[in-house]
Amino acid sequence: MTPIQVLCPDANGIVLAIVLQGARVWLRHKEQLLPSTVSSCDDSSLVLTTDYGKVIYLQRAELNRETVCAMHPSSTHGVEDMSTLAELHEAAIMHNLFLRYQRDNIYTNIGSILAAVNPYKQIAGLYDGTAVDLYSKHQMGELPPHIFAVANECYRCLWKRHDSQCVLISGESGAGKTESTKLLLKFLSVMSQNSAGTPLSERTTRVEQALIQSSPIMEAFGNAKTVYNNNSSRFGKFIQLHFSQNGNIQGGCIIDYLLEKNRVVRQNPGERNYHIFYALLAGADKDHRDMYFLSEGPESYHYLSQSGCVQDSSLDDKQLFDSVMKLGVGLINEESRFPKGTDYTLLGETAADTLGERRNAVVAKMKAEPELN
Repeated sequence: MTPIQVLCPDANGIVLAIVLQGARVWLRHKEQLLPSTVSSCDDSSLVLTTDYGKVIYLQRAELNRETVCAMHPSSTHGVEDMSTLAELHEAAIMHNLFLRYQRDNIYTNIGSILAAVNPYKQIAGLYDGTAVDLYSKHQMGELPPHIFAVANECYRCLWKRHDSQCVLISGESGAGKTESTKLLLKFLSVMSQNSAGTPLSERTTRVEQALIQSSPIMEAFGNAKTVYNNNSSRFGKFIQLHFSQNGNIQGGCIIDYLLEKNRVVRQNPGERNYHIFYALLAGADKDHRDMYFLSEGPESYHYLSQSGCVQDSSLDDKQLFDSVMKLGVGLINEESRFPKGTDYTLLGETAADTLGERRNAVVAKMKAEPELN
């Protein structure tokens, strides 16, 4: 086994390093930097195995500063704050996130920015009451990166400095923006109740409860299943909270914008319309469904079935309907809301089957109900 000299980034710049079998290196292969391990090396060649299982053979003549570079220890083991990485390139950032993701460390700091990777599973103890209590007692940087650390930093700056705070949550579809928003509200709600000196047995005030309960309502009317995400938000959301000088939530408002309106009448294959339409059909009792001409399942309505997808095992439409009703949203009692959802559904039938028997039957039934405008 013959050692090979390659370039290695150092605090003082780029230096030469001796690479032996088992060493960690960066390999540039097809315009990508791949984290790799030296499997063997001799006088004439170098064999590398990438972290993705591919074996690469290189001749000594192919080795140069653009092909192989020794990996810095900070990239080998991973760091909690990527601003401390000695190697600041895309591959090092992605590799660091991957290393932490494998250990269920889904949060990583980039200075004052928090990077969150959706684990697509429940991680025990990550968001329970113990975690909330722990992060509420420490400043940012004293504990591992966490969404609660960001929320706590905002809360501390809010009532200690009396400065307004802003948290921007961005990411691709399915990245976890909606869940991150819920977690921020959860933490701020608990902190608000604690600041008011409320007894443990009564820590559920009307304002905090309304904030938490607003999520399923917004999701019902603004979320839909897409090919990337079964609960994708199809609108932007601006949440504003108002705090007293003691740090107690006094009120707030939610402003929605950029709603994907065309989804109501057209969806891509494999996607669904907004959750609320399927929830109405799944949850309303027979009398109300007959009253509003919704006697059949979603597969019978063009606006709900044109994409070929009306159900998903991960979505419980009836449970969503029950949840919204329990929150006091009058889908049935306030006739101005419930029929509007049915108007869109029936309108789809008129447009999709202009000369069909279904349209004639619906129109005939509507004419037989003189009390309807």
